[in-house]
Amino acid sequence: MQGLPPRERIRRGLAFLTEDRRAEGLCLEASIGDNITLPALRRFARTPLRLVDRQKCSGAVLQMREAVRLTPTARDAQAVKTLSGGNQQKVVLAKWLLNEPKVFILDEPTRGIDVGAKHEVYRLINALAARSAAVLMISSEVEELIGMCDRILVMRAGGIRDVIQPQEFDRERILRAAIHQGELP
Repeated sequence: MQGLPPRERIRRGLAFLTEDRRAEGLCLEASIGDNITLPALRRFARTPLRLVDRQKCSGAVLQMREAVRLTPTARDAQAVKTLSGGNQQKVVLAKWLLNEPKVFILDEPTRGIDVGAKHEVYRLINALAARSAAVLMISSEVEELIGMCDRILVMRAGGIRDVIQPQEFDRERILRAAIHQGELP
């Protein structure tokens, strides 16, 4: 999919949760509802003028709020910047879940969020995998990878340096593969 514009990547079922949700994953001044529906606006446009059906948007936002268990005190019209880090991350997840991606790339999905929000993010990742979406999780937290992954690929210097199966998951092996300074395997 290299070289394709973002709109086409989204249309083909790719979702990317960026490491920096505040700078790249959210429109902080925009509302919760607008952030959730932004990648899927085409779905809510009515023909022939392509006006957005706000009622359909509201229904989809409600469905996604429930799916990600967004704090009940947050209002759809509320600016995303007013939410905690964990709830901001849930909004980012909700906007991509609304598109029902086939491939979900998660870059540091739990960075900067509290333990309760981490649990919710893990629940959502497991639900994605259970419905046969491909999930690629990028994390610098070894324990997170061990707890969430079906296999771990360690990358270093632009290439895959080790492929580790669940029965071989070992913190030391993963770290050795990540920082090895000698000959490449």
